[in-house]
Amino acid sequence: MRVFGLALLTTALVIACTPAVVDSTSPPPTPSTSSTTTTTGLSTTVTSPAPLQLILDEVESLAVVEGIRLEISDDKGELLGWLDGEHPGLSVDSSTRRLTVRYHTPNGQPTEVVWEQLAELPVTTIRQPWRGGGECAATLPDGSSVPVALVWQSGGSPAEYIEQLDGAVGVNVVSPVWWRMTGDGDVSSSTDPDYVDAVHERNVAVWPAVAGFDADVHHATFSDRARRSALAEEISRQAESIDADGVNIDIEGYRDEDADEFLAWVEELADLVRGWGGAVSLDLVPRSDTWDVGPPDLSFWSTAPLRTELAETADCTILMAYDQYNRYRPAGPVAAPSWVEEVLIHALRHADPSQLVLGIPFYGRVWDPDDLESPTAVGIGELGRLVGGGTVGFDPAHGLDRVELGDGRFFWAETPRGLEHRFELVEGYGLAGWAAWRFGFDSPAVWEVVNERQ
Repeated sequence: MRVFGLALLTTALVIACTPAVVDSTSPPPTPSTSSTTTTTGLSTTVTSPAPLQLILDEVESLAVVEGIRLEISDDKGELLGWLDGEHPGLSVDSSTRRLTVRYHTPNGQPTEVVWEQLAELPVTTIRQPWRGGGECAATLPDGSSVPVALVWQSGGSPAEYIEQLDGAVGVNVVSPVWWRMTGDGDVSSSTDPDYVDAVHERNVAVWPAVAGFDADVHHATFSDRARRSALAEEISRQAESIDADGVNIDIEGYRDEDADEFLAWVEELADLVRGWGGAVSLDLVPRSDTWDVGPPDLSFWSTAPLRTELAETADCTILMAYDQYNRYRPAGPVAAPSWVEEVLIHALRHADPSQLVLGIPFYGRVWDPDDLESPTAVGIGELGRLVGGGTVGFDPAHGLDRVELGDGRFFWAETPRGLEHRFELVEGYGLAGWAAWRFGFDSPAVWEVVNERQ
C-alpha cells in the first residue's frame, strides 16, 4: 500500500524494455540516428528507429500501486511493455504512433479503464486524455475559494442544523438532505430559505442534497426523458430560488442498464445548476478490485458504472469511503484504514485528486451476534465511551481494535482519533477536501481532531 504521507509522485527512473537503464536525469535521446555503409561500390543509408520514451504521468501513477499496472500496446495490438509504480518508464520503437493503454488489476485481469493516445517524440507522457479538467473547491458567501470541508445533515430541523453547525470547527459547506426521489418521478422537498440565509451569515456554503436509493424508482424516472428533464429542472429551480450555492447528488441506487440514462440526467442537472453559478457534487459509492459492494441482486445498491464520465460531469466527486460492512455485508468495521486507501486508489483511476473529496464516517456499528442483519449505527463519540465497558483486542485483519461488550455485542473501535488517518490521506494524495456523514454522529472530540488538522 502507498505511504500516504507523500504528495504527488515525482518522475522516477525511466526503465527501458532492453537491458539498458536510462537515468531520468540524463537528457532525452536524440530523436533519430542514421549510418551509411558501402557495399561493392554502392552506398546504402540505414536509418535506425528513434527511441521513444514512455513516461507514466504523475497523477496517473497514484492509481498504479501494489501490482496494478498499465499494459501498453501498439496499433496492431502487439504488447510493447508495462508501466507500474516500480517501472514508471520504458523505451519503445518510435515507429509506433498510436498507443492503447489499459489498466490491469493485481491478479492480472484487464479493467474497464482503457484509452488510446498518439505518441510524440522524443517523450510521451502516458495519461488518460480527460485528466486535468478542473479543480473542486468550495466558494463561500464572501467570494473566497477554499478546500471542501463538508458535513451532511439529515433527519433534523433547521434550528437543530444551526446548533450542529455552531458546535463544529472548520466546516465550510453543509449539505442538508432536502430532496428525496419519489415513485412518481418527482421529489419530496423540505427546502428552507431562512436556513440558507442563516448559514450564509456564518460564511458557510449550502449544497442541498437530492437522495435516492430505490433502483425501481430511478429506472422509471431516468429511462423517461421527459421525467428526468422535469426532475432536473425542478431541483435546479428550487436550489436557485433559495440562493443555494450548489447541489449535491446522492443517488446510490441504479442498475447498470440505467447508467447511460443516469449520466444524461446528471449532465442535464449540472448544466442547469452551473447556469446560475452553482457547484455540482456527486457522491460515488466505493469500489475496489477485491471488494464487492453487495450481492448481485441487491435492488437498491449501485456499482456506479461510468465512473469516469460521472467524475468529468461533476465539479466535485465525493468518494463515500465507508460502509465496508453493513447489514448486507456482516460483520466488520465501517471503514478499515487499509480498505479506505484501497478504494481511494481505485477512485483515482476515474477522478483527479484535485476533483476528489474523501468521504469519512462519523459513525460505527454495534453488532448483535444473534441479529447481524440489524447492526446499530452509533456516533464515534459514543463508541469511544462504550470502549470502557468492554474487552478490547486488536484485530490485525482490519487494523482496528475490536471490542466485546458484556452482553455479547461487539464493534470495531472507530474513534475520533481514527479520523486522523483520513485527513492524512487528504493531505498526502492532494485531494480537494473531505466530507462527513453526518452531523448528529459527531462529538466535541471529533472537532478537536479537525481543529488540529487545520
